[in-house]
Amino acid sequence: MSSVQSNNFDACLYRLGGLTTPKSKEKIFYVDLEEFFLQATLEVFNNDSRLSRCIEFWVYRYGKYLSPFKLVKLIKNENSFDPSALGGLLSIADNKFPRGQFSTLQKYAKKSPGRKMFNIVSALKKTDHRWEKYGIEAPIFLLDEEAHFLRGMSGVILNIPELKYRVMGLTPSASDLKAYLEVFPDSSLYRAAKETHQGYGSAHKNYTRYVLPFLNIKKAT
Repeated sequence: MSSVQSNNFDACLYRLGGLTTPKSKEKIFYVDLEEFFLQATLEVFNNDSRLSRCIEFWVYRYGKYLSPFKLVKLIKNENSFDPSALGGLLSIADNKFPRGQFSTLQKYAKKSPGRKMFNIVSALKKTDHRWEKYGIEAPIFLLDEEAHFLRGMSGVILNIPELKYRVMGLTPSASDLKAYLEVFPDSSLYRAAKETHQGYGSAHKNYTRYVLPFLNIKKAT
């Protein structure tokens, strides 16, 4: 089961740089990005227009750092998601979808005609073409509004390791392990591997290459 649930989603979005006011009182220390994205496909259909827009901007900025392989793995492991919202959000993350970076997810994205992102859509004359492909009526996604919905990149890089190492160019598995152990330095490697959805062999390789050298540097200084 995903650690990102409906009752803590807004807090997870805040943790990952969203300019939201979480209703949840839960303190979030670490968020798995792919679990978060799949839960976002369920949360985008609500009558909170700000939350929906915030999800879209988050996906537009950070979607390119998501792992298609890991998303497929989570879906096969029965993580919940909304097929039509999956298509819409992946189209925002990569305008080439269903081709391009996320082509392996094409078979999981389904059109669901007659859906509205939220009630205000009925008063709009124009809707967004990326959502329309999957049968969803949604307001046009305006790129110039990003600063109203997301914290600046400099603060994200300094304070959110889950995103920091992806943006720096580490592989998703290496990034997740490094971020998880930065947040939970006393965790065992077995626990870190399980929580980041990778085998122990992969985790050990990533630990040896990306974590251990920096621990040795700290000890030497």
